[in-house]
Amino acid sequence: MASFCSNCGAPVAGPFCGRCGQRLQQGGGAAQPSIDQIRERLTKSLGLTPEQLQKLEPILQETREKMRALATRGANDNERRIESQRIREASREQIRAILTPEQRAKYDKEMADARAGRQAISGRVFVLGPDAKPVPVTVRLGITDGSFTEVLPSDLKEGQEVLVGTSDSRSPSRPGDSPRLRL
Repeated sequence: MASFCSNCGAPVAGPFCGRCGQRLQQGGGAAQPSIDQIRERLTKSLGLTPEQLQKLEPILQETREKMRALATRGANDNERRIESQRIREASREQIRAILTPEQRAKYDKEMADARAGRQAISGRVFVLGPDAKPVPVTVRLGITDGSFTEVLPSDLKEGQEVLVGTSDSRSPSRPGDSPRLRL
């Protein structure tokens, strides 16, 4: 049975969706945050009032029900992706309607940042740690032409050297022979 990302509707194989980069849950499909997690995130980031929280609850419940119903329907990939996007957009508009202008501006920025983050794919490079052993660093990858790949802002610092190969420790090497790439 094929698995589909519940975030974008794409067929998936592996721990991440190849289209949107969302981490997938055990049975496939994007791991969706719980209503409590969404409520907590919005309350913390936007400073929602008790009145706004009361209005938010039915929006979140309705959105979750629609997404679950969509997952059980026999829609094809494209239909599922389009419909899930429509459900999310409708929910965002309902949420925007209960916010103050200041909160709305913050919310819009968060949504834009989230979309930009989903477009990036995660990768891993290795740098030399303080003990001269390779240490993994997770990076966000941008556009690529197959030969060169953009590294988006991450924990990797500009100018920091990364390991780009290995050398056989049994063969003699000279200082400066280790393969490295300066970003």
